[in-house]
Amino acid sequence: MKRVFWLMSAVGLTMAQSSAAQSTYTYSDDAYVASVPDVDIDSAINSLIASSNQNPRGNFATQAGLASASNYSSNFSTFGNSSVAAQLTANSAPSIAAAQASRAALGRSIGRCALYVRRALQAAGYSFTPQPSAYQYAHGTLASAGFIKIKNEGYQPQVGDVVVFNRTAKNPHGHIQIYDGAQWVSDFRQPKFSPYSQHNGYTVWRDARYIDASANTGTVLAMNGQ
Repeated sequence: MKRVFWLMSAVGLTMAQSSAAQSTYTYSDDAYVASVPDVDIDSAINSLIASSNQNPRGNFATQAGLASASNYSSNFSTFGNSSVAAQLTANSAPSIAAAQASRAALGRSIGRCALYVRRALQAAGYSFTPQPSAYQYAHGTLASAGFIKIKNEGYQPQVGDVVVFNRTAKNPHGHIQIYDGAQWVSDFRQPKFSPYSQHNGYTVWRDARYIDASANTGTVLAMNGQ
């Protein structure tokens, strides 16, 4: 009888630990608030990325026989020691990251901008230590992945550019987003450059190993309604 009681206690403890491991995390992004288990979001993003890799339509990675994901990292690292920027193409790491982020983005924020942008960058071959909060990516993480900080003044967006908003008392995790060539996306498709009615400044990051001659075309849309 004691042995049965001990086994039931052990099972109960295991279930409690499993439940704690999937505890929810609430994040406020102005009007956008959500509480979703990380494991569910990770699974959803993995499914979206896997689906996009199998679907030639709308996916930069498979159009016109372009390289597979295993080759993104190889191509990406080739430019690591180059002082000459390569032409930005659909097969370039910034384009791949932007395409993956755009496909995975939702219609409305669920407070997981850092997770969604991080997974998009990793899918393109960028290597870095994941951070729990969006603002932390501006403090060494993006730089370690090969991005450089560029000036905000006169900024003209390029596909794959990443913007990190500073944290505030109201939004302690800040915000991170990536430009897909038409609009800014994070965990959702943003209607304007900033998801906030007010913000505390931001930094712009770019993989300078690639240059896009057509980057000026989306400036007005990308920066509209800061």
